[in-house]
Amino acid sequence: MAEIVQEFLEHGVNAIVFNIIFTQAMDSFFCTSAKYAELCGEYLEVMLNYLLNPNCQIFDFAITNTIVSILTKHKMRNTCSAGMGNLTINTEGDILKCYLSDDPAYFREHSLDFNSSKKIEVNLPENCAGCEIFGLCSGWCAEINQGKVVESKCLYIRQLVHTVLARMYEVMQDRAQLGTLLANIKRFKEAME
Repeated sequence: MAEIVQEFLEHGVNAIVFNIIFTQAMDSFFCTSAKYAELCGEYLEVMLNYLLNPNCQIFDFAITNTIVSILTKHKMRNTCSAGMGNLTINTEGDILKCYLSDDPAYFREHSLDFNSSKKIEVNLPENCAGCEIFGLCSGWCAEINQGKVVESKCLYIRQLVHTVLARMYEVMQDRAQLGTLLANIKRFKEAME
């Protein structure tokens, strides 16, 4: 992965933002794999190390947003920007509100408006209501959840939140690291605009 990322950066890409995509189909493979937690842990450590590097150009969407939620003491949203902040064109030429969507009718009923601040409300799966990380969970997705938990994403988000909280405790003790983190979060925000 490092070689691919370096090649993008050498070609003038200012920042790379990762966003791991989870689907119900992944559950049967990942939730039964003993390696899954280990792989998630390794990925989280690598991405947090990037985020704490003064030369950070690589971000993970969920990790960075979790840190922002912790620092600002705001809960994660339960909305989705599908059809407002992004779109997908499938191989048949249909415009879809999200790459996970299979409904080409959406844009027949809705206009394409990237300047809209409207979001799609996502219904909370029943078994999420009592979860200890509910306020920091970024597992909201209108397309894949359909009122159900994507177990592989749930396992990852739980590990993400616990790992980030532990690392944030360390970072808050070190002014230089905190300054680097805040500068990189600002760069992330600029990359996303």
